[in-house]
Amino acid sequence: MALIHEDRLRWVLRSAARLCDSGAEPVSGLVLPNGEFFPDAFDGSADALLRQLRRVLEHAGLADVPVELQLVTPEGEVAGGCKSGGCSAPLLRAPLKHRVARVGDRFVVAVSTGEARHPTALMTALVRATSAIFLAEAELDEELEPREREAYADVAGALLGFGVLLANGSHITHKGCSGVTVQSATALPLEEQAVLLALSCALFGLSARAAASELDAEVRSRFEEARAWLGANRGVVELVREDRRAIEADRYALAEPGGWLSRLFRGGRSAVTTPTGDELDAVAREVVDGAAGRDADAARAKARRMADLRAAVDEAFE
Repeated sequence: MALIHEDRLRWVLRSAARLCDSGAEPVSGLVLPNGEFFPDAFDGSADALLRQLRRVLEHAGLADVPVELQLVTPEGEVAGGCKSGGCSAPLLRAPLKHRVARVGDRFVVAVSTGEARHPTALMTALVRATSAIFLAEAELDEELEPREREAYADVAGALLGFGVLLANGSHITHKGCSGVTVQSATALPLEEQAVLLALSCALFGLSARAAASELDAEVRSRFEEARAWLGANRGVVELVREDRRAIEADRYALAEPGGWLSRLFRGGRSAVTTPTGDELDAVAREVVDGAAGRDADAARAKARRMADLRAAVDEAFE
């Protein structure tokens, strides 16, 4: 897929398979940024932030985990933007080691005042903190290097049902006096977030249409590309769900989007991939439908000839 280098695609699949094997699943289905999933009133206070965090934990199946929330103002953070009011405070992405800490029998989650003013950045921060707690509860965090843990938090978040929130959080449009810039509140880039969202929909039967309806335009475009790629690799999706060892051993081939016959006649590496059962069924249907169409055309032509013959006979005996 042109979106991501194949090495990165395989890493995404490996990490997803590992986390699925460790119990990552969308307990509340596809979590969307709306009042159905987040009905609590929000005024930016620490209490309101804690309620939002607990709501995210509940959707992840971690409602029983004791947590505290700290609202902090990092050094260098601008409190209110420029005097014109046209700039918003800069978004900050805190490393997980500064975001989540285990203190005794509970977790303490830090949220910056800048994040609290930006809904997308805030929800991304809370999801990533929840993912870090999941990794700790699943006893995976000690096995991961700090940089890998950052990336795994995004993968876990998508598999827990928060793929829409993370995908939007990876591509935040920031308007300021110097123009429009794009910032990210995630560890993984937009393209990989799009693949993870599409993968979670395919793995767990989540609604791709509902996901697309809550994505920003650029994010939605990448998501549709990722869905097309996964449509050409349904067998790989099954391996992620059922056979972690095969994924980790790279015992699979990746196909480009498009039907099996189109890949065959394009040539290249994708031409040698084995067609899936669904693709073979589709080819068979095309053959049968084509034959049926030819038979119908022949029948119509024969009927026209018989009608012409009857008309000629009738005319001769008039």
